[in-house]
Parts: sequence; structure tokens; C-alpha cells
Amino acid sequence: MIVPTLLHLWKTSTAIQDARTTWPINDGSNTNRTCLQHPPLRAHQSKLNDLKSTTTNYTILQQPTPLRCGNLRRSWTNVTSLSPLAQELLEWQADCSIPTATFHLDNSFGFGSHLYLFSQALCNAIEMKIRVRTVLVDDEPWLWWDQYHCGQTDSNKAIVQSPWDCYFPLAEPSCPISSVSNVNITNPRNPRLRCQRLRNNETAVQEFRAATIEYLFHAVSPLVLEEASRQIGLLFPNGQAPPDLITVHIRWGDKFWEMDLVPIAEYIQAVEQLVASSTDVHIYLATEDPRATEEFVTSAPLHWNIYIDRTLVELKDVRPNKGNRASWMTKNTEGRAGLMNVASWLIALEANRFVLTTASNWSRIVNDLRKNVIDPRCGNCTQVIDLRPGIW
Repeated sequence: MIVPTLLHLWKTSTAIQDARTTWPINDGSNTNRTCLQHPPLRAHQSKLNDLKSTTTNYTILQQPTPLRCGNLRRSWTNVTSLSPLAQELLEWQADCSIPTATFHLDNSFGFGSHLYLFSQALCNAIEMKIRVRTVLVDDEPWLWWDQYHCGQTDSNKAIVQSPWDCYFPLAEPSCPISSVSNVNITNPRNPRLRCQRLRNNETAVQEFRAATIEYLFHAVSPLVLEEASRQIGLLFPNGQAPPDLITVHIRWGDKFWEMDLVPIAEYIQAVEQLVASSTDVHIYLATEDPRATEEFVTSAPLHWNIYIDRTLVELKDVRPNKGNRASWMTKNTEGRAGLMNVASWLIALEANRFVLTTASNWSRIVNDLRKNVIDPRCGNCTQVIDLRPGIW
């Protein structure tokens, strides 16, 4: 039977809406469980001077009360069977006898870029025989913290000791800061200053990056799990991802500076390659780009079920007209986009099949977790088509 496509709360052209059916949320077994609530997000025109909106202020998100949430099929509470390299990183960071040095993380670039910078800083620190304690320049709140849920207000800023604490609480255990805390960890942005084990060795770089992401995600915070459950409850009719889900990540916007953008036709062809002749197709479309979403939806066969990334749906009113500018949007939402982004990674990993562009950090993180976490636990059950391979 051909099933109508899901376009939850996605408001686009009349032609698309007429061609596809929107399904209501079926709470199923979750009727007694409430989910994470976000306060209405208010933005002022003075902060959004390049948006088309002409109102002085507006509310972006109004959720039903009480909100019912869904369930992740895969567990991210305590992934114990780490790869040997990820286990090495965990044991190193947990050893409070090792001197600690602070690594200053600035608020530039995207979320994924920050995680890979931490990976390189960690390798550099291990070579220097020190542990990493990541801090922010001038004690500013991390751009990607959800300031409402992570407690980042002026009165309780000190609650969070590391930028990772709110989302990855075991990334940097709370050991006392040692007397060498002023040591400068070699600049992770400079490839010529990389630790010896990664220098001029692309395979080693890929393995170390993937192990770091595995290590960070081996125990995500309850807050992230609640946000993922909230999004799943809004995405899927029965509050759970279909077992045959395909994740498609589209990175357009300003990424043309770093890679040739992938035409929508290539994404469609990649999905068709994965599904063969199946008529029961379920796609999680992970993207923050409204234009890419509309083109994918209009180009896809009508029987495909497409579930739109909640980050796009809920924060579309605070996007700039041009480019991606994820950092700008995150700052303007007081970090809410950061929490939503971590949760969307977990939702993307509910799939067994993926269409990615690993020249993008977002796709690369999905692929690292696919290789290091999902495949070892499901007997290499996943498939991936990488339309733009890359490595930072």
C-alpha cells in the first residue's frame, strides 16, 4: 500500500501541501509521559535586521500542553563497549593524577567544528602528557549552550564548568585544575602543529576523530535524550522511527566556499539506489536550509514519506535570508539551536541507511557514530552513500 508523505508543520507551497498528506501525532504508549518543554522563543527585529519579517517581535514556538514524547530505538545512556581508542581517551581524561591544562575554545564556526577542534586538542594534550579542561575565552557562555535548559544565566553561569557539561557530561571529569593549567595546548587549527600520531597520516586522523566523537556520545545527558524524545514525538506518527528509516543530510547555504554543493537530483538518485524497488520509503531529512527542503520534497516521488528536521521547522523564522550562518542563528536563539542539533544527530542515527556529505562536519559526525557505535552493535547493518567525502 502506498502511504502518504509526512510533512509535519512544514509550511511551503500550496502545490506541495496538496500533493502530500500531513498525519496527526499518535501518542500510543506514551500517553502518561510528558516531554521536554521549551518556553516560547521571542526575537526582536533589532537583532534580525536582515530578515523579511516586519513585526517588532514574535513568538516562534508554541507547543501543545501537555506535550507527549516519543522513544529512541537506540540507547545513548551508557554505551559501554567502546572501541580501544575511545576507551583510551576515556581513561586518560578520567585520570585525575595527570596534570591538567586548559584549552580555550572560542565561539567561532559551527557545532561540529568545535567537536573536531576538541579532538585535535585532546591528541595534542596526550602527547604533552596533560589532560584537557576546555574553557571559554573571557568566561563567555558557549554559543551552542541552550541557555534556558543549561542554566546559563548571569546569576548561575558558574554551574557549567566545561562547554561540554550540559550535553556530554562525562567528556571532562571534574578533577582539580592543576598548577600547569596555564599551559597552552598546541593550536588545533594548525595542521602543521598536530600531535605526532596524526601528522601526515589521514587514516590516523579519521580514526582519532571518530574515536573522539564516540567517546563524547557514549553517555549523552538526560537533557539531550529528552529533547530527542520531544522531537521524535512530533516527527513520527507512533512516536518511534520506522525500522527502515533513511537519513538524508543536505548541507547547502554557504558551504559552497568549501565544497561543490550537491544538486538535489543526486540526493534523489542516491535514495533510489538504497531503496531499489521498495514502495515503503521513510526519510528523515536533516537540513537547516528551507530551499533545499522544498526542492527535495518537490523532486521526490509522491509515495516517499519525508520527515522534516525539527530544527528547520521550529527555527525557520530566525534564519537569515542568505547563507547558513548557523552560529548567528544559534546566538539569536540563546543556544536553543545547539540542544536541538545534538538531538537531531541522535534521531539521524535511528536509521540504518544514510545519504551524507562528509565534507560537512554534521554529516561526518553521523558517519563517525555510524561506524564506531552503530555497526559494531548491529553486525555492520548500515549502508552509506557519501556524495562529498571529506576530512577536516
